[in-house]
This record gives sequence, C-alpha cells and structure tokens, in this order.
Amino acid sequence: CALAMKYLVLFCLFALAFAQNNDDNEVKYVIDTFQTQTDTMIIVIPSGGVEPGGTPIIQDSFVTGTGIMGSERDVRLTVSSGEGNLVLSTGVSQGQYSAATPNEARGTSLLQLDG
Repeated sequence: CALAMKYLVLFCLFALAFAQNNDDNEVKYVIDTFQTQTDTMIIVIPSGGVEPGGTPIIQDSFVTGTGIMGSERDVRLTVSSGEGNLVLSTGVSQGQYSAATPNEARGTSLLQLDG
C-alpha cells in the first residue's frame, strides 16, 4: 500500500509539472518584432586608436515603427578602446538585432525602446 501511495504521489507531481509547463498558461508580450530596420551603424577606429579610459567614439540612431513597444527604438554604438582601423557595427535587419566587435577592440551596443 505504501508503494502504491508513493507512485500516486510521483504521478501527481509529474502531472502538476506538466500542467505548469503548458504553453496555454503563458502570457507573452512582443516588445520589438525587429521588422522595422535600423540602418547598420559602422565605426572604423581612427589610425591612432582609442586608448582605454580615453574619449570614446559614439554613434546614435533611432527609428519609429508599429512593431516596437513605445513606437521608437534607439540604438547606440560606443567604442571604448581599440587599435586603429578596427571595425565595430550594430543594426537591425530581417528580424535580427546584431552587434559585432573584434577581439582587439572594446565597445558596447545599446538598444532602448521608448514608451
């Protein structure tokens, strides 16, 4: 009888776990479909480079669209350090947000939704 009770409890736990993972119970909000394109921002580090702790190079862009929560997306690309002629980039295209920085450079890409 004790073994049957253990199996019953185990079965109930599995049933409860399955019910909790059911997709019908999830509420999902799409905050940005990334269908509105943000033109690719490209920063080529000048030949002298950017020293760590020096003046960063910053480029900003914004777009508006119906698939964006708050209707506006701001994107900022910042180079904080790196050797000359290295390329950093960021942008939104074909449903994807992408950012690229080579190993020898340091920078950030910020995406902000206004609304």
